[in-house]
Amino acid sequence: MNKSAIVTPLIYFSAFTISCTDKGVPIESTPIGSNLVSNPSFESNGQPSSSGWLGFGNPMATFSIDVPQGGGSYSASIPSTWPAGLVRLQTGIPAIEGTHIYRFGVWAKYAGPVSGEIHFSVLRAGAITLRKTITITDTVWSEYSTLDTVASVPGDTLLLRLFGGGDPVSVGDSYFDLCTLERVN
Repeated sequence: MNKSAIVTPLIYFSAFTISCTDKGVPIESTPIGSNLVSNPSFESNGQPSSSGWLGFGNPMATFSIDVPQGGGSYSASIPSTWPAGLVRLQTGIPAIEGTHIYRFGVWAKYAGPVSGEIHFSVLRAGAITLRKTITITDTVWSEYSTLDTVASVPGDTLLLRLFGGGDPVSVGDSYFDLCTLERVN
């Protein structure tokens, strides 16, 4: 077991539903550059929390006390699986109608021979379209981010998805914290 201390499992959901921001104001009203992820650091009031995130898979993602500088007290730890992608965490934010540039980023690292991935996708009419993929390449906490221009229609949802990676033989964990999704324009 990893020395970073697995604290408690995240809540597992077998049905697919989307969690939306709970900041109490419409996304269109949030200032440009505001983080749209409602629980970017997997905690609430100093306790681990999966609020705003959905967990999928078995084994499940867990909380870890291994965090980047400025990351609070907990991060999400997602194990590698085979086939890849069986375990993931995701959050969804209603897209703003029209064409907008978004920046998404996550602090992440991996332990073991297999690294995880971060996906930025759009959910439209029940279909998920992958827009960007970032592969975790560091074994120390590092920030990963990218920009994407998205043309959205009413009802679209932006998805930030975190994966632990996959390998048929090797196992390991990927760690994620300080998740951001910001509208640039």
